[in-house]
Amino acid sequence: MAWTAPSTWVAGAVLTAAELNEQVRDNMDVLAPFSAAWASWTPTLTQPGAIAKTVNYAKYMQVGKLVIANFYVSVTGTGTLANAVSLGVPTTAASTLVVVGTCQIFDASASTSYAGNCLALSTTTVAFVGDWAGANVYGTQPSIALGAGDLIKGTLMYEAA
Repeated sequence: MAWTAPSTWVAGAVLTAAELNEQVRDNMDVLAPFSAAWASWTPTLTQPGAIAKTVNYAKYMQVGKLVIANFYVSVTGTGTLANAVSLGVPTTAASTLVVVGTCQIFDASASTSYAGNCLALSTTTVAFVGDWAGANVYGTQPSIALGAGDLIKGTLMYEAA
């Protein structure tokens, strides 16, 4: 869809459905396409070892440089203890080492949930930080390996490159 310059309306003019659609609705979609369908993406999940996952939900939308994404991933493999966990983002981010969202990690083996923030570890991945981690990311502090049954959920909002 492309921008269409609106007409200059005069008193007594009759607005047709085609004109309304082209000059109002379509132009609003160009300016703020929030009604557009969200796109699916398959986030990577990284922790050394035999890590595997099922993507239950991963969708995002991009409006200009604003990216909004939601994800829900079930772990089906096993990671390696004391290594950082990271997740791939749908589009390249403009900056690193900034908080770009929130997350919840459920450790099935300990029946414990961790709620925290998503930190842009690189322009293509986020790591998870919270009160549990001090200056470290989830996986290194606490020293945990992802395992089958663990869940990772979150929302991202960041500036695209």
